[in-house]
Amino acid sequence: MPIFRSYIGLFREISIGQNRGRGFFHWTLIVKRTSSPNFNDPVDIYQIGYNPASCEWVRMHSEEKLKTNPHLFALVSLPSINAPDATSLRNFLLAESPTQDGTPLAEGRSEWSGSQWTTRTIQHLLAKHWNVRYGTAAKCEYSLDGHIEDKAYVGVIQDGVRVLSLRIDENYQSRSSALAALLALGKKT
Repeated sequence: MPIFRSYIGLFREISIGQNRGRGFFHWTLIVKRTSSPNFNDPVDIYQIGYNPASCEWVRMHSEEKLKTNPHLFALVSLPSINAPDATSLRNFLLAESPTQDGTPLAEGRSEWSGSQWTTRTIQHLLAKHWNVRYGTAAKCEYSLDGHIEDKAYVGVIQDGVRVLSLRIDENYQSRSSALAALLALGKKT
Protein backbone atom coordinates (compact mmCIF):
# COMPACT_ATOMS: atom_id res chain seq x y z
CA MET A 1 0.00 0.00 0.00
CA PRO A 2 1.33 3.46 -0.83
CA ILE A 3 2.24 5.86 1.95
CA PHE A 4 1.08 9.49 1.76
CA ARG A 5 2.55 12.27 3.91
CA SER A 6 -0.13 14.22 5.75
CA TYR A 7 -0.22 17.58 7.52
CA ILE A 8 -2.47 20.02 9.26
CA GLY A 9 -2.23 23.18 7.19
CA LEU A 10 -2.40 26.37 9.25
CA PHE A 11 -3.45 29.30 7.10
CA ARG A 12 -3.77 32.88 8.27
CA GLU A 13 -7.50 33.55 8.59
CA ILE A 14 -8.92 34.53 5.24
CA SER A 15 -12.46 34.60 3.98
CA ILE A 16 -13.58 31.04 3.28
CA GLY A 17 -17.13 31.74 2.19
CA GLN A 18 -18.29 33.91 5.07
CA ASN A 19 -15.39 34.03 7.50
CA ARG A 20 -16.92 32.42 10.55
CA GLY A 21 -13.62 31.50 12.13
CA ARG A 22 -12.86 32.68 15.62
CA GLY A 23 -9.37 31.26 15.75
CA PHE A 24 -6.11 32.72 14.61
CA PHE A 25 -5.65 30.09 11.89
CA HIS A 26 -7.85 28.32 9.38
CA TRP A 27 -7.14 24.58 9.58
CA THR A 28 -6.98 22.21 6.61
CA LEU A 29 -5.89 18.63 6.04
CA ILE A 30 -3.11 18.41 3.47
CA VAL A 31 -2.00 15.23 1.71
CA LYS A 32 1.12 15.04 -0.44
CA ARG A 33 0.84 12.89 -3.54
CA THR A 34 4.49 11.87 -3.48
CA SER A 35 6.81 10.69 -0.74
CA SER A 36 9.32 13.37 -1.70
CA PRO A 37 10.17 15.73 1.17
CA ASN A 38 10.00 18.83 -1.04
CA PHE A 39 6.97 21.01 -1.66
CA ASN A 40 7.53 21.87 -5.32
CA ASP A 41 4.66 19.66 -6.49
CA PRO A 42 0.95 20.33 -5.94
CA VAL A 43 -0.67 18.89 -2.81
CA ASP A 44 -4.29 18.03 -2.05
CA ILE A 45 -5.94 20.44 0.41
CA TYR A 46 -9.12 19.25 2.13
CA GLN A 47 -11.14 21.72 4.18
CA ILE A 48 -14.57 23.07 4.94
CA GLY A 49 -16.00 26.52 4.41
CA TYR A 50 -19.24 28.26 5.27
CA ASN A 51 -21.51 29.12 2.35
CA PRO A 52 -23.61 32.17 3.34
CA ALA A 53 -25.96 31.72 0.36
CA SER A 54 -27.11 28.30 1.57
CA CYS A 55 -26.31 28.91 5.27
CA GLU A 56 -24.40 25.65 5.51
CA TRP A 57 -20.91 24.23 5.77
CA VAL A 58 -19.54 22.77 2.54
CA ARG A 59 -16.56 20.54 1.84
CA MET A 60 -13.82 22.00 -0.27
CA HIS A 61 -10.92 20.37 -2.09
CA SER A 62 -8.17 22.03 -4.07
CA GLU A 63 -4.84 21.15 -5.60
CA GLU A 64 -2.10 23.74 -5.33
CA LYS A 65 1.56 24.41 -4.70
CA LEU A 66 2.03 25.47 -1.10
CA LYS A 67 5.10 27.55 -1.87
CA THR A 68 2.98 30.05 -3.77
CA ASN A 69 0.20 30.45 -1.19
CA PRO A 70 0.78 33.73 0.69
CA HIS A 71 -1.71 32.78 3.44
CA LEU A 72 0.09 29.59 4.52
CA PHE A 73 1.63 29.99 7.98
CA ALA A 74 2.91 26.47 8.69
CA LEU A 75 2.30 22.77 8.33
CA VAL A 76 2.04 20.41 11.28
CA SER A 77 3.43 17.04 10.26
CA LEU A 78 1.12 14.12 11.06
CA PRO A 79 1.76 10.39 10.89
CA SER A 80 1.78 9.28 7.26
CA ILE A 81 -1.30 7.66 5.76
CA ASN A 82 -1.01 4.10 4.48
CA ALA A 83 -4.09 3.89 2.23
CA PRO A 84 -4.82 1.16 -0.34
CA ASP A 85 -4.37 3.74 -3.14
CA ALA A 86 -4.74 7.44 -3.89
CA THR A 87 -8.31 7.07 -5.12
CA SER A 88 -9.46 5.31 -1.93
CA LEU A 89 -7.88 8.01 0.21
CA ARG A 90 -9.35 10.83 -1.88
CA ASN A 91 -12.84 9.25 -1.85
CA PHE A 92 -12.66 8.76 1.92
CA LEU A 93 -11.66 12.38 2.57
CA LEU A 94 -14.23 13.79 0.13
CA ALA A 95 -16.94 11.73 1.85
CA GLU A 96 -16.22 13.31 5.26
CA SER A 97 -19.26 15.35 6.25
CA PRO A 98 -18.56 19.09 6.39
CA THR A 99 -21.24 19.60 9.04
CA GLN A 100 -21.03 19.13 12.78
CA ASP A 101 -23.56 16.28 12.82
CA GLY A 102 -23.28 14.78 16.32
CA THR A 103 -19.71 15.87 16.98
CA PRO A 104 -19.41 17.74 20.30
CA LEU A 105 -17.98 21.24 20.00
CA ALA A 106 -14.48 21.72 21.32
CA GLU A 107 -14.21 23.32 24.73
CA GLY A 108 -14.48 27.09 24.45
CA ARG A 109 -16.11 26.99 21.00
CA SER A 110 -19.65 28.16 20.32
CA GLU A 111 -19.88 26.97 16.72
CA TRP A 112 -18.47 24.44 14.26
CA SER A 113 -15.13 25.26 12.60
CA GLY A 114 -12.46 24.03 10.23
CA SER A 115 -10.18 23.05 13.12
CA GLN A 116 -12.86 20.78 14.56
CA TRP A 117 -13.58 19.25 11.15
CA THR A 118 -9.85 18.62 10.60
CA THR A 119 -9.50 17.02 14.04
CA ARG A 120 -12.54 14.79 13.49
CA THR A 121 -11.27 13.74 10.05
CA ILE A 122 -7.89 12.79 11.54
CA GLN A 123 -9.73 10.73 14.18
CA HIS A 124 -11.67 8.95 11.42
CA LEU A 125 -8.39 8.16 9.62
CA LEU A 126 -7.00 6.73 12.86
CA ALA A 127 -10.13 4.60 13.31
CA LYS A 128 -9.59 3.22 9.80
CA HIS A 129 -6.05 2.19 10.80
CA TRP A 130 -4.56 3.89 7.76
CA ASN A 131 -2.01 5.86 9.77
CA VAL A 132 1.57 4.69 10.02
CA ARG A 133 2.68 4.61 13.64
CA TYR A 134 5.96 6.23 14.64
CA GLY A 135 8.43 3.69 15.97
CA THR A 136 9.90 5.94 18.63
CA ALA A 137 8.43 7.78 21.58
CA ALA A 138 6.90 10.83 20.02
CA LYS A 139 5.72 14.20 21.23
CA CYS A 140 3.92 17.35 20.25
CA GLU A 141 6.45 20.03 19.31
CA TYR A 142 5.48 23.66 18.83
CA SER A 143 6.73 27.06 19.99
CA LEU A 144 7.07 29.96 17.57
CA ASP A 145 5.96 32.60 20.04
CA GLY A 146 8.75 32.02 22.57
CA HIS A 147 11.63 32.92 20.23
CA ILE A 148 12.90 29.36 20.52
CA GLU A 149 15.13 28.40 17.62
CA ASP A 150 15.56 24.68 18.33
CA LYS A 151 14.07 22.84 15.33
CA ALA A 152 12.50 20.30 17.68
CA TYR A 153 10.20 23.14 18.73
CA VAL A 154 9.86 25.41 15.71
CA GLY A 155 10.19 22.86 12.94
CA VAL A 156 12.19 23.28 9.78
CA ILE A 157 11.79 25.27 6.58
CA GLN A 158 11.45 22.97 3.55
CA ASP A 159 11.27 24.72 0.18
CA GLY A 160 10.02 27.89 1.86
CA VAL A 161 7.32 26.06 3.86
CA ARG A 162 7.56 25.77 7.67
CA VAL A 163 6.90 22.18 8.82
CA LEU A 164 6.21 21.53 12.50
CA SER A 165 6.07 18.06 13.99
CA LEU A 166 3.02 16.70 15.80
CA ARG A 167 3.60 13.24 17.17
CA ILE A 168 1.16 11.79 19.63
CA ASP A 169 2.47 10.31 22.89
CA GLU A 170 0.16 9.40 25.77
CA ASN A 171 2.85 10.31 28.33
CA TYR A 172 3.75 13.70 26.87
CA GLN A 173 3.62 16.66 29.27
CA SER A 174 2.13 19.60 27.38
CA ARG A 175 4.22 22.66 26.53
CA SER A 176 1.97 23.95 23.78
CA SER A 177 -1.44 25.47 24.23
CA ALA A 178 -2.44 25.26 20.55
CA LEU A 179 -1.46 21.70 19.78
CA ALA A 180 -2.09 20.42 23.30
CA ALA A 181 -5.69 21.51 22.72
CA LEU A 182 -5.77 19.33 19.61
CA LEU A 183 -4.53 16.35 21.61
CA ALA A 184 -7.03 17.03 24.40
CA LEU A 185 -9.88 17.29 21.91
CA GLY A 186 -8.85 13.96 20.42
CA LYS A 187 -9.06 12.28 23.83
CA LYS A 188 -12.50 13.74 24.62
CA THR A 189 -14.33 12.67 21.47
